[in-house]
Amino acid sequence: MAERESEGGVFIPTERIYDLLRESIDRTNERLTEIRSDIRSMSEQTSETTSQVKDHEDRIREVERWKNRMPATALTALLAAVASIVTGYLKITGK
Repeated sequence: MAERESEGGVFIPTERIYDLLRESIDRTNERLTEIRSDIRSMSEQTSETTSQVKDHEDRIREVERWKNRMPATALTALLAAVASIVTGYLKITGK
């Protein structure tokens, strides 16, 4: 048989190609598992953050309600003080 001159090509056996593909697939699967774990972790952190934001918002709303009720509360306290002063005066004067 006559020896063929190399045309610069490379021969890679199909077994080697299969092994390389299997290694690549295995690495990809490992990375996907890591990514899934990262996504689960981020999801848990997002849930915790959402819960904290809701809690803070509830607290802020409660402070706003308290603040908005304050004038009525102050007016009630003032009227109660005036009423007790008038009642005290009436008792002192006997009227």
